[in-house]
Amino acid sequence: MKTVVDYLKEHKQYIHDVMDADFELELEGDKIKLKHGTDEWLIDTESGLDAEYEIQEALEECGIEIRFCDECGSPMDQGFMVEDGSFYSCEDCFESAMDHTYGKGNWRATDEEGEWGGYYEYLDVDVWEDTGIFWTNWY
Repeated sequence: MKTVVDYLKEHKQYIHDVMDADFELELEGDKIKLKHGTDEWLIDTESGLDAEYEIQEALEECGIEIRFCDECGSPMDQGFMVEDGSFYSCEDCFESAMDHTYGKGNWRATDEEGEWGGYYEYLDVDVWEDTGIFWTNWY
């Protein structure tokens, strides 16, 4: 599991420019600089997952909703999730995340919503069970 801090260590900067939901994230030493319009925040990277929560909170105050991929730490405004927030994945990481969690060949997409609201299911001792995972966007 990687966080936004890991993502920024690799990519140095993230620029999001979708509709009116524009913002930038940049790693500056041990801080993440978040810029939206004329507003700026400095967020301590030592807090790990708390840094993601702080970024989400700041952006939600501006009317922007995002999540972070559990696999690569990438900020995302659309992707795969479970309603309780226990799973978030970007499109690039989804297949490998599912293979890692359920095993290659032990999960599949479905045409209908499952018992837990998912459109993906996994094989559990010869019975296909709902994962609760579905694709959505947050804008």
